[in-house]
Amino acid sequence: MALAVGAGKEIVDATGLFGADASWKDLAWDAIGAIAGLAIAWSVDLWLGGVDEAHPALGSPPTAAPAKPASALLRF
Repeated sequence: MALAVGAGKEIVDATGLFGADASWKDLAWDAIGAIAGLAIAWSVDLWLGGVDEAHPALGSPPTAAPAKPASALLRF
């Protein structure tokens, strides 16, 4: 979301509609800010939620075996 808003602002700036000039430096700082925000959010999530087998720091938690559909359980 932050990158989309930043890119949109730079597109508006490129048109010269409000007298501003587009800046790659602004767009780069928008990307840096988005990455920093994601890193902080992930760190807080790990800090509050903890890390264990059910909640790994990287990757997906293990999944249980898929349940059989009801039609597979009924036999005539």
